[in-house]
Amino acid sequence: RSLRGRGRVFGLDQRTIFAFDGVGAVVTAFCVGVLLPIFHDYIGMPVDKLYAMGALGVVFACYSFSIFFFSNHDRDWYLPVIMNLNLAYCLITAVFLWVYFDQIQLLGWIYFVGEIVIVVALVGVEYVIWKRGSYAA
Repeated sequence: RSLRGRGRVFGLDQRTIFAFDGVGAVVTAFCVGVLLPIFHDYIGMPVDKLYAMGALGVVFACYSFSIFFFSNHDRDWYLPVIMNLNLAYCLITAVFLWVYFDQIQLLGWIYFVGEIVIVVALVGVEYVIWKRGSYAA
């Protein structure tokens, strides 16, 4: 049985949340992997770390879009996977902020803390959708 249409939050369900997540991952990959390296002097995060974080965004986008386009959404574990990957991204970002604390510029702090807040909020929405549409609930 399909989970399509169950557990809607803000118009998103267990199918459309993957499109939303995928678009967010593409935006992150572009910002972190393309734009921020250009403005490295104003951000402060080492460029190799920015490229690594951008690559993670590409991987997450591929996962989310593949679920959105090619799955019938009948597996209850699809959403917890991306939720945990998103939280891992936030943890990696926080570790980089801690390790490179003295190098990060004000704009870098604003960007990365803002990104963490947005991604954690997204995970909260994903969690609610998952619980409402979960076979285990």
